[in-house]
Amino acid sequence: ILQFHVIRTSPGRGNVTVNWKIIGQNLELNFANFSGQLFFPEGSLNTTLSVHLLDDNIPEEKEVYQVILYDVRTQGVPPAGIALLDAQGYAAVLTVEASDE
Repeated sequence: ILQFHVIRTSPGRGNVTVNWKIIGQNLELNFANFSGQLFFPEGSLNTTLSVHLLDDNIPEEKEVYQVILYDVRTQGVPPAGIALLDAQGYAAVLTVEASDE
């Protein structure tokens, strides 16, 4: 299980949902889950995205994936207070060096 910590800046007004997905090749062969949705209740400033890397008997070469956050939605705040994705922090690189490590 790989964990990615997602941080929301304060003050954390309103409820926020944000979708996530992994981009790369052979996702269904390497991951139990490769997309989903995160939820930040009002006042919550962090959550964890957990990705289950499948263990198999196939030796892998170095494989590189991107974990992307997209489609953020805010509920319970006026338009001036909606959540936005950080232009530099909406993606992470996930590298499987070899043999699911």
